[in-house]
Amino acid sequence: LPPGLQCYKWPDGSITQTFDPQSPPCISRWDDSKGNGGATAPGVTGTTINVALPVSSATASWPGLKPIVDFFNAHFQFYGRKINIVPVPSQQADNITTGKWNNPQFQRADAAQIAAAKVFATTDFVDPIPESATLPVFLDAMVKHKIIALNGGDVTPYTSKQAMISGAPYLWSYYPTVDELMRNVATMTCRQMAGGKAIHSPDPKLKNTPRKYVIWLPADTLLGGPLPGLSTMQSILKGCGIDAPVVHQPTGRLYSTEMVGAMSRLKNDGVTTVIFYPYGGNGTPGAPLTTARQIGYRPEWDVIGWENYNTAYMLNDPPAETAGAFGIGAWNKQPLQAALEPWAQAGMSAGGIDTTLPDARAFYQEMMLLASGIQMAGPDLTPETFADALHKTTFPNPGAGGPPFYQASVGFPGDDPFMVSDYTAFWLDNRYPGSSVGKSVGANEGNAFCEAGRGRRWSEGTWPTQDIFYEPGICR
Repeated sequence: LPPGLQCYKWPDGSITQTFDPQSPPCISRWDDSKGNGGATAPGVTGTTINVALPVSSATASWPGLKPIVDFFNAHFQFYGRKINIVPVPSQQADNITTGKWNNPQFQRADAAQIAAAKVFATTDFVDPIPESATLPVFLDAMVKHKIIALNGGDVTPYTSKQAMISGAPYLWSYYPTVDELMRNVATMTCRQMAGGKAIHSPDPKLKNTPRKYVIWLPADTLLGGPLPGLSTMQSILKGCGIDAPVVHQPTGRLYSTEMVGAMSRLKNDGVTTVIFYPYGGNGTPGAPLTTARQIGYRPEWDVIGWENYNTAYMLNDPPAETAGAFGIGAWNKQPLQAALEPWAQAGMSAGGIDTTLPDARAFYQEMMLLASGIQMAGPDLTPETFADALHKTTFPNPGAGGPPFYQASVGFPGDDPFMVSDYTAFWLDNRYPGSSVGKSVGANEGNAFCEAGRGRRWSEGTWPTQDIFYEPGICR
């Protein structure tokens, strides 16, 4: 037997592969007398597992992320193989910093490049900043070419759970899909807000007004297509007596004028509660919350937290508006210092990492998913053994949803294609200046959010009926 790896024992007796409580059960040794089977799948040899990383031509984070890969290669059981990152030039990555986040044309071209690289797996568009979601055109191409697609390291995948299941064994995500997020926002809203008054509005008059809702979304052309899960969200809301029509954010040339008109209609129609999909531009003239403040409209903002950074960036909007911004997201509670996060600890233990890298957390979380599947699959690594192993593995989850980490529970029960399936509830903390969000180390937004229950986790079947937001004396 080869030398054993050092695993991690928790106070409750759980043993995980590493100090990250979301890591899989420990496999310290394996019998290498029969070898690992060599080239068991495309992109796999007896010594390497090739994984594509779509990178920007001008601002790529690679090889700055390499210590994270080194950490997994050193601490996980890969049966004589190592993960080898294959950087692939990406049109989508090149355009992320210009705000062109979800572009089907770019992603179609990137899919062709990745297929030509002959890899076992690929990450999504984490480089140089994780703000683009993989679209169906990209995911369908990965299924066609039989490449494992790792998604949702920081951005909620812009697809449905059923679509990912239909792409088995190739489609996987760390965070749950956007339709699942929408379902949970609707369920939380029904259980805690239906039939009540708009008590979280910063406007004293609206606080005593029965709630009236709309769903505010960016234009489909910005999102990359119709929002998965929208009809389900409306159906769930209607089931508890909430009629929530959809308003798409204006995108025309007279952006500010059109926005004033759209926001004024909400105010004049007596809308108290805006179920809101934040999509950048916060604090700028003509942005939604800026415009609302301009016309003296201060509703509740019930936030669909599809990505932690874009949600935290709302603090650049007027405090008079963000004082009423709350919602849910799938991200793990973040410590106040990025250096305390698992990705930073992993990188530092493997020789050091730049803790200002904004995509390191996303990359690490996708590598955790990949490494877990490789380890649990055993020496005979194929997409099929990868999938079968993840679905059969019971992750220890020591202390999940509680102190000190309040991390999400992880696992792939049944045919679930995503690692995390529970959510945190938050409200924005106006004591944290919005100007500092864009400068936060490692895109760490720990100061931006007050956490319900200090970071407790809920899912569709467990959302409480009592209001959990703005608990007196509770923040983080």
